Amino acid sequence: MKKIFFKTLVITLVISAILGISIILLDMWNEVTLKVLESTATIFCFSIPGLCASTIYEKQKYKKVSLLGISSCLLSTLYCLLLIWEIIPSNGEYDIIYKLLLTFLLLSFSLGHICLLLLVTSDEKKVLYYRNATIILSTIMDALLLIILYFEVEVNWKIIAILAILIALGTIVTPILNKLYKKNTKLYNKVKKIYIAHSKGIDYVNELYKPLKGADFLKEYELILPHEKSKNSSNTRDFYKDIDILIAEVSKPATGLGIELGWAFDDNTKIYCIHKEKIIISNSIKAITENIYEYKDTENMLNIIKSIIN
Repeated sequence: MKKIFFKTLVITLVISAILGISIILLDMWNEVTLKVLESTATIFCFSIPGLCASTIYEKQKYKKVSLLGISSCLLSTLYCLLLIWEIIPSNGEYDIIYKLLLTFLLLSFSLGHICLLLLVTSDEKKVLYYRNATIILSTIMDALLLIILYFEVEVNWKIIAILAILIALGTIVTPILNKLYKKNTKLYNKVKKIYIAHSKGIDYVNELYKPLKGADFLKEYELILPHEKSKNSSNTRDFYKDIDILIAEVSKPATGLGIELGWAFDDNTKIYCIHKEKIIISNSIKAITENIYEYKDTENMLNIIKSIIN
């Protein structure tokens, strides 16, 4: 879905840009061309929060939030285009029309902002505290603005101003703190050993080992493939203390895989899980890591792993 969204967005933006530039260069000024320019501006405007919302689509834990953000942007764009081309009759009800317009704008950009914040993942409680506090404050301000808009309730402007300042502060401070704390982790300094965990019930040779061994970006790392030489794993309990990253292919459940994940979790090893599309992940996996990614094909899988280690 993410690829379809991006392709559709790129095509739409290119067509809109061509139309807009043509109108300006050829001086084609009339009522219709003005509406075309307004439509172009609308598409560009809502593409920004739409792109922000799409950034966390591959994270299983936040997929619903991403879909909500993308859907909000699409509906907002559609609503604005219907207004521009006068397909929605006003019938003198300008008040409700513009209230809905402001609601769509608020929700689209707010969800895009929240999705960007959810990109920040960390084992440090301070980082997560600032991130979650910022999201909560943003939600509170959105609720207040909607109450003011629809119920015309008077809210002290100082409250809104303070909330806006705190949200801006949290938005800036959260990624900075995340980067500062990452400098103290072995993952940030240098990833050396990458362990690939998986079930023996999949075709791991063709689906995992061959693509991974052929990936240029993995050449500088020590890639550990548990069943490369033997179908039986000889890993001891202490083995997982010495690896930098464990990347687990969890499309197919397996007892041995579950034990490995449990041991790695106990040793505070950084765990990332990947799985094929349309696979339902168990709650036990979600309990040990929030770094869960869905992939469509081999190329997509390699891109995800590349983003993980970089």
